[in-house]
Amino acid sequence: MKNFKEGIALLKFNLSSVILFEIMHKIISIAILAPVVYSVLNYSIDIAGLNYLYSGTMMLYFTKPSTYACFFLIILIFAMFFLVNICGIICALDYSKRGEKTNPLVLLIRGFFHAFRVISPRNMGIIFYVLAVLPVTFSVMLSGSLFGLHMPEFFRQFIKMNERGIAIALVIYFVVCVFAVLRIFSLNYFTLHRFKFGEAVNLSKKVMKRHAIGIFLGVIFLNVALVAIMFLLETVFSLAAAGVLSKFISSKALSFGIDIVVEIVFFVVYITFSVISTPLIYSYICACFYRYEEECDNEEVSQRRRERIEDIEDNRKDINISARNKIAYGAIVVFGILLNGLYIYLSINNRIELDMYYSTRALVTAHRGDSKHAPENTMAAIKLAVDNQADIVEIDVRQTKDGVLVLMHDESLFRTTGVDKLVGEVSYDYVLTLDPGSDFSEEYAGEKVPTLEEAIAYAKENDIFYNIELKPEDYYDNYVENVVALIEEYEFQDSCVVASSEQDVLMQVKMLNPDIKTIYILYVVYGNFQDMEYVDGYSVRHNFVNKDLVKKIHGFGKDIHVWTVNTETKIKNLLLLDVDSIITDVPYEAKEIIYGANESLFSDWLGRLIEEY
Repeated sequence: MKNFKEGIALLKFNLSSVILFEIMHKIISIAILAPVVYSVLNYSIDIAGLNYLYSGTMMLYFTKPSTYACFFLIILIFAMFFLVNICGIICALDYSKRGEKTNPLVLLIRGFFHAFRVISPRNMGIIFYVLAVLPVTFSVMLSGSLFGLHMPEFFRQFIKMNERGIAIALVIYFVVCVFAVLRIFSLNYFTLHRFKFGEAVNLSKKVMKRHAIGIFLGVIFLNVALVAIMFLLETVFSLAAAGVLSKFISSKALSFGIDIVVEIVFFVVYITFSVISTPLIYSYICACFYRYEEECDNEEVSQRRRERIEDIEDNRKDINISARNKIAYGAIVVFGILLNGLYIYLSINNRIELDMYYSTRALVTAHRGDSKHAPENTMAAIKLAVDNQADIVEIDVRQTKDGVLVLMHDESLFRTTGVDKLVGEVSYDYVLTLDPGSDFSEEYAGEKVPTLEEAIAYAKENDIFYNIELKPEDYYDNYVENVVALIEEYEFQDSCVVASSEQDVLMQVKMLNPDIKTIYILYVVYGNFQDMEYVDGYSVRHNFVNKDLVKKIHGFGKDIHVWTVNTETKIKNLLLLDVDSIITDVPYEAKEIIYGANESLFSDWLGRLIEEY
């Protein structure tokens, strides 16, 4: 408790300078980091030989060594800015320890000065050390979920496909993090006494020998407390704001108004805690450092301390807050704001953009293949859907009289082939004589009705994901069993979902193979259906989908697919609702809309808001 109180006293002495330093640092960081990160990511996409990223190119992107090199470079750049932040805070608290006032400009200059000492080969390890202590020094900033940010779909798929490796990496990182926290004074020795990184780590180990556990627990407690208080304040302020809002806004606009107010409250609280959390954590660490360093008699440390004090005395005139300094750090803030404004302007006008799709979880599902440009449920439609960048291909499955599974939407063959017969009353040999392509276009004359086995075999060779819709009839023998057996034969469980409007069909699929994901097709949405145990997701007609429905379904950990959506306005509306998949007859156009949504989504949302309310 004594260390906490002493830390607060240190921070309080130069509090205004520390807060202004934090604000200046974050403004400059955003102004520099945003365009740099975009540039590096775009470069990584270019050298991977891709035009842009989406789920279909994700695997290729992550097989390139250059991708990881660029990611590593981005991490190092972020670590440098984190190091500037920490060094500046340590310097501020050291001024407080000596009873001297400082100013944000001095802290910024000293922060950059010490950070750039990593250029020395013997100091490069400090960058990795900063990465190791991030969870306990920037815990609030790392809780990015407060912004409601969603990880791009291709990253989620990459994580899913590499769960074991990522889990092992996280365990290793946790161990390294614990080890780093047990050497937490390393940055103090590096910054204040200008020791090389290796020397700083050894000195920290020596000083913390008898106090490591206590300091470690104190740091963890402070992090947990800060995050808990932040969430508590967000909740309290949000409830209070919602209560006030409900008295002044009509019920029609209340839900939307509350969402906006809650987002604003979360943002303000998050920014506030981002500014104060790291200084608070380091005030405790520095209080411990000053207290326990005195117990460790080290002549070299004492000599460096004396030299540092003499150096500060000789340069005191550069530290005082003068009118010139005020103008200088005011200019830095203005410059940072101008850089941010320039970045936003360039982004809006397509001068700076990331070559990837809008960060939505929505994938594009080609309805019966690319059914607008090729005959539905044919191999031509499937191939064209893949060529036109569909993430998923939806196909319908029927069964012939002799038990062969074929791709066909209607039980009647008349609409697509002109033959007035039912699929279930003819043999597969008869189906082979039919031509579903001629009526669609001369270009597709001679196109055959494919079997499900043909479609799956082609998908295995070309890495295609299917949404397989089952359409059972009472006279189909072993229909569901045959579908599941075929999926298992080709080990296709991880490359498809099985959909149906019949609950008992989905239950049967799950009983036969629990690993196959199932989708329940809803023609009408009513009641509490979201927690069905044998259902992994829902396919809903677009005019029944709203924000509350999406939240409910996601709240049960299930996916929501929306059908059938072919217009730009409806697709953009669904992006705003954060659905998982958009089922469409025009996959290429849908992809183009999503890809272009980066620049127009906010303006579209604002326009709808003004029009509605």
